[in-house]
Amino acid sequence: MSSSVHRQAVTLPFDISREIVSLITDQRDLSQLCLISSVMGELASKQLYNSISLYGLPTLVKLHRTLSRNAFLASQVSTLEINLDFYALNVRNRLLEDQDGSWCADKIIRGSAFLRLAFRILASLVKLRNLAIRWNLGMPGILISASAGFFRLPPGLISVESDTEDSWPVYDFVRSQPHLKYLVIYIDREGEGDVPSEMVDVLTGGPPHGLRSLVSNTHTVAALVPGRPVEEFRLTELISLKQLDRLLDHLKLSSGPLRVVELILEGADHETFSKICVAVPQVIELGVVAYYSQFHHFTSSQAMHAVEGLRQLQNLVISIPSKLLEVGPIQIANVGKNLCCVCPSLQRIEFSWIDSCRSIFDVTLPNKRFLWLGPDGEYTDMSALMYDTGMSPVT
Repeated sequence: MSSSVHRQAVTLPFDISREIVSLITDQRDLSQLCLISSVMGELASKQLYNSISLYGLPTLVKLHRTLSRNAFLASQVSTLEINLDFYALNVRNRLLEDQDGSWCADKIIRGSAFLRLAFRILASLVKLRNLAIRWNLGMPGILISASAGFFRLPPGLISVESDTEDSWPVYDFVRSQPHLKYLVIYIDREGEGDVPSEMVDVLTGGPPHGLRSLVSNTHTVAALVPGRPVEEFRLTELISLKQLDRLLDHLKLSSGPLRVVELILEGADHETFSKICVAVPQVIELGVVAYYSQFHHFTSSQAMHAVEGLRQLQNLVISIPSKLLEVGPIQIANVGKNLCCVCPSLQRIEFSWIDSCRSIFDVTLPNKRFLWLGPDGEYTDMSALMYDTGMSPVT
């Protein structure tokens, strides 16, 4: 008598292929999956080409060849990061410099060819949402002459990072991206004026209407913050107190509440700190890098009164990179107690100095602690100084 075994298909509450493949990040593993079957290959290739980081000209050329032959793969790229400099353009790994300087001509030809290739790739990425370009080509002015390529990109970018050695009309490009929310831009400064001429039209409004986060210098703030719902701002340059006044005036023109603010200042004192706190009353994270300042400027009664007005402040970071440590752990613990009393919403406080000393307060449970990093480079748990006698202020 023969018996047959009936196998019943097992139904799982998720798609194994899609769920598992989406968790794989190793490129070699994804490449192997592409060889298993057409179904797995399609899923793996989507994951493989979703986010691409390029370092060096050969990889850029290979990517262009692949995408130009396969529109499907080009449609999968949502994040692209390009990191190149002139030495990466020199594929022979040597400078072609003659006594008459003829290597410069070769340098410009290679740079122009690279830009044309890069723009061809960018134009083919119809679903590109995040773009980071870090170029140091050593050719002043070439980005301006080639910047028209940026304006032909599909208007679907959400995040853009630009770090180049030469400024280019990035503001016109930004206005061509109505969905942009996150912008990181490092460009050369153009003097001490309020707004460079190329930014004047940006102040009248227009896209990007939904700009949320900005990392830039003061000029870009003047151009892009007024009338837009910027919630996060991080400064990329050291500014004077005179420049700070103009910066705060522009930040106040944001149509949304500023939640995250990081500044780099020269010669800040307790009045400066108070001015910052008044300008951003709804801030949640506040960071100040203060060159040529004293620690007591941020712990005086006036400074404490200013922090008291920040009802939603959770993280406070004060860095004094130009001064040695002036006080010890006991005094720092007292400062932490006072800050927690005047601002109950605080969850984390951090102080740092030029001599690598650092203090970190984690105020909320279950990670309630006070860590002290001394000049020897080792962390010491000093929580007893902070919490053994409660949180009453110390005078």
